[in-house]
Amino acid sequence: MLEVSNITKKFGGLVANKDVSFSQKEGEILGIIGPNGSGKTTMFNMITGFLKPTSGHVQFYGEEVSGLQPQTVVGKGIARTFQHTSILPELSVEENVFYGMFTRIDSNFGRCLIRGKKFHDTERAAKERVEEVLDLMELSYRAGDCASSIASAEQRKLMIAIALARTPKLILLDEPAAGTSREEQTELIKMIQKIRDAGVSVLVIEHNMHLVMNLCEHIIVFNFGEKIGDGTPEEIQRNPDVIEAYLGRSV
Repeated sequence: MLEVSNITKKFGGLVANKDVSFSQKEGEILGIIGPNGSGKTTMFNMITGFLKPTSGHVQFYGEEVSGLQPQTVVGKGIARTFQHTSILPELSVEENVFYGMFTRIDSNFGRCLIRGKKFHDTERAAKERVEEVLDLMELSYRAGDCASSIASAEQRKLMIAIALARTPKLILLDEPAAGTSREEQTELIKMIQKIRDAGVSVLVIEHNMHLVMNLCEHIIVFNFGEKIGDGTPEEIQRNPDVIEAYLGRSV
């Protein structure tokens, strides 16, 4: 479903990604790992339209998406979360998810003013989708709570819920386990697997090896902007280049 071909991204004299290629199958949970500064988030930004590649291509179901605006990429079926919490803190949990549906709501000023059948059908479908997503992320009991009042682990679940509200085919998760306990990580693994089972493929950046090795079916490893590993969790754990990148040559 996703094909990244020979992607390079330069910031002046700094090469953030160099000739990187990889692919993702539909229904797959794919992980991208690597030390800090290895180019992981830059790659996410190019896939989702926040950065334009210097060279190379990103295709989604055979359609070129590299260079498109973020809102257009979302409309194609690719949603994402960010490293830092990106919620509307003064709104309720339910309202945050509703606002996340902006690309999927077919309405305009006239329909909102007249409030005819089309408006009410759209509103009802939106509410049903919000309920589905909150149930999937186990946040239904928090629906009416102010987003700023819930725990940080729940805020991370809310970020995922907001992305899922757009009904994506692929969701990109940027360090979803940051700041969570081992128990919360185990819960997160089950939740991401539920997302995949609901028909959404998952691409995840993560530093937490417990989560990556127990969640991802396929792993890509970056170091200094280049791909140095590509395989199953078992293959990655035995890869000498990966071991050196994380632990040093002497180990």
